[in-house]
Order: sequence, then C-alpha cells, then structure tokens
Amino acid sequence: LMKEIAGTFLGRLSYPFLAAPLLRLRRRVDYAEFGGAPLLGVNGICMICHGRSSAKAIKNAIRRAKGLAESRLNELIQRDIEESLALQQRADKGEAPE
Repeated sequence: LMKEIAGTFLGRLSYPFLAAPLLRLRRRVDYAEFGGAPLLGVNGICMICHGRSSAKAIKNAIRRAKGLAESRLNELIQRDIEESLALQQRADKGEAPE
C-alpha cells in the first residue's frame, strides 16, 4: 500500500494526511494485535495462534483468553444453543414459540 501511495505525486502529497489512518488500519489487521482466535466447540477457552506468533501475539492471545473466560463466553454460547434447540423442537412438533 505504501508503495502505491509513494508511487504518484498526489500520493506523496497526501501522505501526511494518510499516515495516521494507515497506521491505525495496520494495527487493526495485524495478527499480533489479536494474538489468536477462539476455538469454539470445546469445553473451555482455547485460542489458536499463528505458528510464527511473536511474544507480543502470544501475550495478546492470553489476554484475550482471559477476557473471554471472564465474560463466560462458553456458558453464553451453550445457553443460546440450548434455547435454539428447544425452539426447533417446538417448531418440529408444530407448537407455537413462546
């Protein structure tokens, strides 16, 4: 992206205005900022990290796992699935939803 911006006169002229938003975008898409993604379908919190994760990425994955555990993510997902299954079972029997 920087090559493209620097490749034109207008790009070089606009760079001072684009620098901060581009830096924010870079941080938003940087895997090290997230560290990992939660693996759903396990009984607990499990984070999957990139094979070449840096120490920063691992630290952020641990922080994210802690936050997910504190928010009781698994219990929320389990409750929502149970409610959806109950609705589906009532619909299969021809009962009206509550």
